[in-house]
Amino acid sequence: MAYKPANDWYQTYPAWQIREQLLQQEQAVEAQRLRFFGGEAGEEVSLLEPMLKVVMDLFDGDIDYQDP
Repeated sequence: MAYKPANDWYQTYPAWQIREQLLQQEQAVEAQRLRFFGGEAGEEVSLLEPMLKVVMDLFDGDIDYQDP
């Protein structure tokens, strides 16, 4: 959803609510990422997909480990 700036006072409050909802969603995604993968808030996430691929390749695409 694209954020548009408000032109008058009556549009300000709904625009503020939308902006707050988007911020809360971003914070929830960041919290979930930290819970799943560890790290620190605000950390660079460009390595997330390559690291996840390495882990998934270790288990042949299965999430659960099976002792051979």
